[in-house]
Amino acid sequence: MHLLFPVAGGRVNYADAPSTEYLLNEIETLWTSVLETELKLKRAVYGQYNVVLVVPDVMPRVDVKHLVSVVLDRLQFNSVLVHQVSPFSLFCFDLF
Repeated sequence: MHLLFPVAGGRVNYADAPSTEYLLNEIETLWTSVLETELKLKRAVYGQYNVVLVVPDVMPRVDVKHLVSVVLDRLQFNSVLVHQVSPFSLFCFDLF
């Protein structure tokens, strides 16, 4: 069994995966598992929800594009808002 870290060092980890498609499948499986077990969301209702995807400030644009494709094309959420982590953390800090 090969343990794959789909994200490492603030980037999508292409080095450990045999292909980009394989890596995106792993990310999809991981997110689906968390959504179903932790949030009790069934895949059939994903389209009723919008997603805020918080990414590292230094994440390459192609990595963001791949993650957005997982959210919209594979998981079929209604929409996605991509936000970098540093401005987002300052916004959240101001809320509390």
